[in-house]
Amino acid sequence: MTDDKWFKYLEDAHKAVQKYGEVEFQGLVRRTIYRLQRFPASGIYGDGLGYRTLWDEWCHEVQEGPLDLLEAAWDPTLSPILKGVIDRVPQHARVLLAEYARWELSLESGQDPMNFPDAESLMDLLRHRVSAVAVNRSLSHLQV
Repeated sequence: MTDDKWFKYLEDAHKAVQKYGEVEFQGLVRRTIYRLQRFPASGIYGDGLGYRTLWDEWCHEVQEGPLDLLEAAWDPTLSPILKGVIDRVPQHARVLLAEYARWELSLESGQDPMNFPDAESLMDLLRHRVSAVAVNRSLSHLQV
């Protein structure tokens, strides 16, 4: 195979992984939000806000925070949920999603994707994407 054909093949494979990752990550985000909606609100922000679920509280944290006193509490709260969603992805799909996540995170950070660490890339990108939905969610309907 000539170099031109080889590069074309790699380019096409990368495009396929990107398209696959975009679609699959949308599902992972929905599943994560669904799980967050299943936990009742902790009440950490007070009862006057009318938050009913952990998802409502995460939206508040993303929009108003990070609040120094609570920032350390969110990681041990969110990490098991994110990990649980990712752990349910079959291993063969997780390999492609890890590559997609590594690429997406490297683009966002301006780093070379070939040198970007990918140990936690799936969880990092999932948290980032869930936060992107949270920051745009209106909480006004929950105000009491």
